[in-house]
Amino acid sequence: MTGPRTLRTLGEAEAAAVGARLAAVDEPFGFTTAPPTAANSSTGGTWVRLDQVSEPGVSAEPSVFETIATALRHRTGTAQVAGSYLCGRLLGSVAGRATAALVLGAVVPTLAPSTVHLHVDADQRVRSICFTGDVLGGVDVADTIVAERWAIEITTALAPGVEAIRSRFPYGRRGMWGAVADRVAATAVAADRAIGGAGEAGWQVAEQLLATLSEHAPVSFTRPTAQVVEVDGRALWFVGKGTCCLAYRTVDDPCPSSGRGYCTSCPLTTPACRRRRFAASASG
Repeated sequence: MTGPRTLRTLGEAEAAAVGARLAAVDEPFGFTTAPPTAANSSTGGTWVRLDQVSEPGVSAEPSVFETIATALRHRTGTAQVAGSYLCGRLLGSVAGRATAALVLGAVVPTLAPSTVHLHVDADQRVRSICFTGDVLGGVDVADTIVAERWAIEITTALAPGVEAIRSRFPYGRRGMWGAVADRVAATAVAADRAIGGAGEAGWQVAEQLLATLSEHAPVSFTRPTAQVVEVDGRALWFVGKGTCCLAYRTVDDPCPSSGRGYCTSCPLTTPACRRRRFAASASG
């Protein structure tokens, strides 16, 4: 990585344009910057601030976090899986979009929990994210200062949420930070493929970001791994998770060799299964 450069705060219109440009590449990469209101919530669902996750009683609607958590517990059938899903869907979404902002948009959103807003649908999935804090430009992904600032923003934003989930569900910190790492890597690689790359450049960025994140995260975590699969004569890069999200516990008779009941990138499936499913996802 190279030396530091000066970051600058983007104007609101410029930051919003970056978020819209990323959404045009793929909606899960994008973000908005205007504070959520009834006017921009016409698709239904619920807006929840990240500090409502870390401190569920801070707003006029203290039940939002508990409502989402209860729905996930009911949907998954166990408190441990609910904790995993709550982390992956809420905190993972923040990490993923912040990673896309850096990799594709060359910006670093500041992530104070009170300035991160998540639009959660009836299935407890995050459909959009609004960053109302400063968005920093002047970014070179290879700069050490950029990776440091990104990692600090990620840990500042997510650490309180990890502790809040841990206090309510029997799902460990190491698993949650591992899930965050998985989302970071998967987003970086997917972003590279989305703009025509093979994913290798995205993986190189992911390795740099995860190395920096490991220096700032409060616990160690298992890192994801690169998976290279040939699809139509071209080598494409994917990410094998380092941490299982426990989805297989929600289905009857899961099978790690066929992948039934497991995520495509689950570390509990066989390598052959992952390669086969990665190739099918790229071909389909």
